[in-house]
Amino acid sequence: MQMNNIKSKRAYIHDCPAGLLLTDEQAIGKIFADEKVDHTDKSIPRADVAAVLAQSVTEEKTFHKTFEIFSGTLPIKETLNNM
Repeated sequence: MQMNNIKSKRAYIHDCPAGLLLTDEQAIGKIFADEKVDHTDKSIPRADVAAVLAQSVTEEKTFHKTFEIFSGTLPIKETLNNM
């Protein structure tokens, strides 16, 4: 089997917490996500990053995408579904 056949069948997800402001605060469950975001004064609880990763593996709209995240106003599932 050729490598290009293997790559084409694998889904990948690359989410980036905006900036370096990961917090230990309680999860909010609401995020903002986009291909590129302004990192100025943005943060996200580590628990929300974990929740995004967990939900991203089953949300096909996030497959083969790179996106940045920070705390926002929409529920994680809704945000990922709108990707």
